[in-house]
Amino acid sequence: MRINLTSSRGTFSWTWGRRNSQKAAIPKQLPDHILNDDRIRELLSEQYRRGFQEGCLDAERRLRETAEEKIKEERERVDQFVQGMHAQFQQLYQKGEQAVIRFSIAIAKQIIKREIQLDPEVILIQIREAMKRVLGVDKIRLRINPEDEHLVRHNRQAILAGADSIRDMVVETDDQMERGSCIIESESGNVDSRFSTQIKKIEEALSNPSL
Repeated sequence: MRINLTSSRGTFSWTWGRRNSQKAAIPKQLPDHILNDDRIRELLSEQYRRGFQEGCLDAERRLRETAEEKIKEERERVDQFVQGMHAQFQQLYQKGEQAVIRFSIAIAKQIIKREIQLDPEVILIQIREAMKRVLGVDKIRLRINPEDEHLVRHNRQAILAGADSIRDMVVETDDQMERGSCIIESESGNVDSRFSTQIKKIEEALSNPSL
């Protein structure tokens, strides 16, 4: 028996008889909506390729994000390290700079002390320079080291002769005054001409350049 079926998707037929009653004939043509083995393998292969590509893209994205995060963390660590090293170098520089300043000041003190010993008349120079800073008075009080008293009194007239308006000078000794230094007291104010005071001002200026 031969049976023909016709549909919108095409026509297919098969034969049924006594000789092949145990086995149906293979259709000559399968309708499009029925998937054969090749089509199934093709679809599976396509799905596999699509899944593989999506997996690769997802893995690439995750690796890129992980790498970027690692780079960011490493950059932050490097920045912190550089900042820390900069701070340490700054501290070392400041400590080294302060050490140089202290060393220079110590040398300056020794030089001044030696110059005073070699030339006692340094006190006369200090007094004349200090008197230039005294204005508007005719009388002053001069405080000096006892070891400088004799030399100052001996040159008293010469000191006053070099002053603009000062006509009288009272000399007083003070054991707290270093040799070669002086302090002038007057009604218009005081002038501190001690070497220790001048060195202290220099030290402060070197330690604080912004001042």
